[in-house]
Amino acid sequence: SVPSPEGENQVGERKKQSVSRLTVPQFSVGSPKVTKLEDVEGQSKKAMELTKGRITELINSPDLLRRIVFRSIFLVTIYTFLNS
Repeated sequence: SVPSPEGENQVGERKKQSVSRLTVPQFSVGSPKVTKLEDVEGQSKKAMELTKGRITELINSPDLLRRIVFRSIFLVTIYTFLNS
């Protein structure tokens, strides 16, 4: 069977669409080049900030404070009981 002109046109349209979707990577010209040391320092700083944030969240957590208080009360009670 011979493909109809419509079918050929549709295939041609598909080829045009797939070619138009190709993208060329763009590079910014004039941006400062980041050295490996600067990159590592930036990653280290970011990790420190995240860690500080997590510690702050834990310290401000009511559950953690409650556990610390209960543990302190428990230890004082045990200490008092053992020394009486």
